[in-house]
Amino acid sequence: MSYDTPGGPPGGATPPPPGGYGAPPPDSGYGAPPPSGGYGAPPPSGSYGVPPGYGGYGQAYGKPPSTHRAWAITAIVCGVLFSLIIGLPCGLVALSNSRRVQSAWQAGDIQRAAKASKRAMTWAIVATIFDVLGLILVITLFSHGGGSTT
Repeated sequence: MSYDTPGGPPGGATPPPPGGYGAPPPDSGYGAPPPSGGYGAPPPSGSYGVPPGYGGYGQAYGKPPSTHRAWAITAIVCGVLFSLIIGLPCGLVALSNSRRVQSAWQAGDIQRAAKASKRAMTWAIVATIFDVLGLILVITLFSHGGGSTT
């Protein structure tokens, strides 16, 4: 059985409401606005309740550990001059660790930054020792290899 409405589509179908899916809400948004006009201030350092520097995330507090970068670069230069075989690679490892200090500190990982600083210092000491031994070797070779005594 079909109930035709005058002026409507044949077969008794109900016409769709005008305007597509319906009129938009009065405030053109979904639901009521948040109380006091906003959701509040974001948490400090974007860590959602975790204090900065805790657990390796967030911005670290205090003074960053020393990178020992100048010492590492000096050890590399001396390694090139005096001890190319041992001093230069040790200086490169020291420089690599000194770069890790800054990146770990900026990431908020204090423990990793301190560990990288300690490794950079250790490798810089090793490179310096080998550079000094290389300097002694160079001085010895130049002082005894200059002329022959017959």
